[in-house]
Amino acid sequence: MRFNRSRLYISAILPVAVGFFVGVLAAMMGVGGGFIIGPLLMWIGYDTKHAAATTAYIVTFSSFSGFLGHVGSMRIEWPLLLSVVLAVVVASLLGSWFMANRAKPEWVKWFYGILLLGVAVKLVV
Repeated sequence: MRFNRSRLYISAILPVAVGFFVGVLAAMMGVGGGFIIGPLLMWIGYDTKHAAATTAYIVTFSSFSGFLGHVGSMRIEWPLLLSVVLAVVVASLLGSWFMANRAKPEWVKWFYGILLLGVAVKLVV
């Protein structure tokens, strides 16, 4: 597979294997796979910003499908839902602008590392 924007050329087997591994591991641990896929993407050659953006893209669909799975069995507080959706849209627009225009790859790596340490502590405790 050739990824023109990131100038990455890899076999299609590796991303499929990584996705399968992350899905199985995340399901066994009962967590989302976002904190696993980012480091694995960087390991196979993605630069930091592309790995973070790809992870955010994947988490969006994973979260939305989980939400749809629960819609039928819950009572929706519409004011809360709409305010959270509005906050998420605004924050994602600001975050994507910041990542594209201001953030340095070193900052992203440090932040991602701190975030992963936080996830590790939460899993242990």
